[in-house]
Amino acid sequence: MSSKRYYIYKCDDCGYEWKAPASPQPTKCPKCGSENFHIHAEVSTPWVKILTFIVVLALLGVGGYFAYINIIGDGGPGGDGDGPGGGDSPPPPKIESYILKYNTSEDGIIKITTDPEGLNYDSLEFSFRSDRSGKFIKRDGDKLYPCVGGPITFTYNKTKDINVEEDEVIGDYKLTNVHPDSDCNQKVEKIIAKAKFNKKACTYVVSIINKDKFPGKTFEYSWNNKNKWEASNKKNAKDFGDLNYVLVRVKNNQDTEVNAINTPQFPNCEVEVVINIDDVINTFNTFKNNLRDFDAYFKFVELQGDDKLAKCYLNGNSYSFEKFARNMRDKVESVDPLFANPENLEVDDVDFNQQNRLIKLKVK
Repeated sequence: MSSKRYYIYKCDDCGYEWKAPASPQPTKCPKCGSENFHIHAEVSTPWVKILTFIVVLALLGVGGYFAYINIIGDGGPGGDGDGPGGGDSPPPPKIESYILKYNTSEDGIIKITTDPEGLNYDSLEFSFRSDRSGKFIKRDGDKLYPCVGGPITFTYNKTKDINVEEDEVIGDYKLTNVHPDSDCNQKVEKIIAKAKFNKKACTYVVSIINKDKFPGKTFEYSWNNKNKWEASNKKNAKDFGDLNYVLVRVKNNQDTEVNAINTPQFPNCEVEVVINIDDVINTFNTFKNNLRDFDAYFKFVELQGDDKLAKCYLNGNSYSFEKFARNMRDKVESVDPLFANPENLEVDDVDFNQQNRLIKLKVK
């Protein structure tokens, strides 16, 4: 039996206890490496063998258990072998799935229903934003109170255990009346705007269709940039190339902001356009000789437009090409006696402006 003395040392930082000889004394904790430790107790020689025996028995017990689980037990009694040590794996978390549905039958209110019922809206921080106004829509429980129509974007605080889907996205909500329980501060004025491209002037022009609803108010326009507004409704196409969008609003009133519709895109501005006069005369004669042919009718009507003919004249009276064509087709039923014999009409002259471009088609 060895007469070497042993101490039980205890780490002051992590509390770990270990046995080591009194000499040479250890310099640090074998677990955390700290140099702050002290002698906790003295180990007498007979206890060394006893402690060694206990440690050996513990190791044999642990080793036998793992051998049984992995070799003899084939994953443990009733186990599927997928869990730690070959035992049962923990069941996956149950995912709650909900489907949102919307009822828009009540005026000014959107009723939200879920399938299945019982979804906690507040816990998931539900929000509904109007794509048109950019503002959040007031929600009270399962009811929404929108201030404007148009598309609505729905979001919520996503978790790994709850999944929410929309049965039918509110793509274009039709708002007829604002509900009195909503947070709408004022009735939103609706602007209807339309953008056109003028090749002759190489400019875009925005016109307000229902301007009479805004008497005495100034309109502002934003061309491809929401942060820059100007009072002019005309913009040179060369300033920005392709036009992606135009925004219109009553001056300093964000709630009236709308997109101008029918905005054409022209990557290049063509100033000079060559029109073949013979083609114009042939188009007129083809229609004159085939008054019931719709293709001939539309080709004649399309002579009028940007960089084309402006008006059609007969004996000093001006007509749009569409009205001129309708009168030719009406023949003797026409209210205009000049079109009683359309087959006798023929192109008399074509006028040019100073840029040598067609502006008038004269018929006799």
